[in-house]
Amino acid sequence: MNRIKEQMMAGLLASTILAGAILAGGTQLTYEGKTIFESEAKVSFGATYGERAVKAVVNAKEQGKISVRTDKKPVRVFVNREPLDAAQWNYLEDKGMTTLTVPAGTTNVQFRFDDMATLMPMALVYKVTVDPSATGGKLSLDLKGTNVDEKFSGQVAWPDGEAGLYEMTVPANCLLKPVNASVVDGKTYYLSKGSALQIDAEAPGGKAPDVNVTAKCVGNAVSVKAQNREKLLARKDVVKVEGEAFDRMIGGEVSISKEHKNTSAGGCIFAWGTTGTRLEWDVKVPEAGKYHVVFVAATQETVALRRFMVNGKSVAEAALIAFDGTGGWGRTNPKEWQAFEAVAANGKPVMVEFKAGENTLALENFCGQHMNLDCIVLYK
Repeated sequence: MNRIKEQMMAGLLASTILAGAILAGGTQLTYEGKTIFESEAKVSFGATYGERAVKAVVNAKEQGKISVRTDKKPVRVFVNREPLDAAQWNYLEDKGMTTLTVPAGTTNVQFRFDDMATLMPMALVYKVTVDPSATGGKLSLDLKGTNVDEKFSGQVAWPDGEAGLYEMTVPANCLLKPVNASVVDGKTYYLSKGSALQIDAEAPGGKAPDVNVTAKCVGNAVSVKAQNREKLLARKDVVKVEGEAFDRMIGGEVSISKEHKNTSAGGCIFAWGTTGTRLEWDVKVPEAGKYHVVFVAATQETVALRRFMVNGKSVAEAALIAFDGTGGWGRTNPKEWQAFEAVAANGKPVMVEFKAGENTLALENFCGQHMNLDCIVLYK
């Protein structure tokens, strides 16, 4: 087709004033000396021109005949998604215009030059293969969506019990949008309970697109279990490290607040949202052994990921901790400060080995979520 300029009039034109000329009782739109649109009545009109179709929107106060430049005879004409019989439209070869009658109101018209037989939404189900999953098995998940207006859009819910870091493989024609998930990089995501994957793809001619999406688990993050914060902070047999009293800050910056309420010593860390920002605390432990380690934190994120290290090494059972959202940043509401302890896959607390005397404890922002930290509490 002799293209009149793709997206020449993208969207609905605001008014017939843009038409160039208004006929007596009707509307005419011209472009570069060519008539693009004619109507027996005054209407508003907008169109986009492509290789496979001319898509138009007409807003008329009453039923009437219109003519739209298509430059060649369409294969099919659709009005509000319904196909017209051949007798209901006519192509005027000498003018390069296609004529039809539209009803009063807003009408969507498509002049198709391909073999697209229907504009009705079509439900599609694809399989997303997960191999391996966080639990080591192979999963096949349903990606359910709809193919309409030459676009597919669907979503797959992430299964409970399969939280982890997943590397996704997505065809070039697809766009992946994680929902309630943490983006590690352009192809790796932390997916957990409540997460979903939104997949959008172009579907030229309405044909079902290639949506071959796969995922593989490339790492796990341990979950946390909440403790009673008030009882924890009231204990006398603990080693308590104030979050704002960190000894070293590496790879970025954080801020210290004295304004957040309900903290253990009147201060906390906030604005800790840069990937790779590591905080280190020098901790003096009275005797060697395995300790509970509890973090008092607040975050409005769905999940906040932190690397966990002691004396320069990742903690074997809790190298990456997924902190649950607490519903806020702890500015005024005490319930937004929660005490979290990492738990292993069997649900038992992760006990951390410390030596007697000086130790170094570190947390590092893994992929950019914000989390405020009040204090860290150790006890045997």
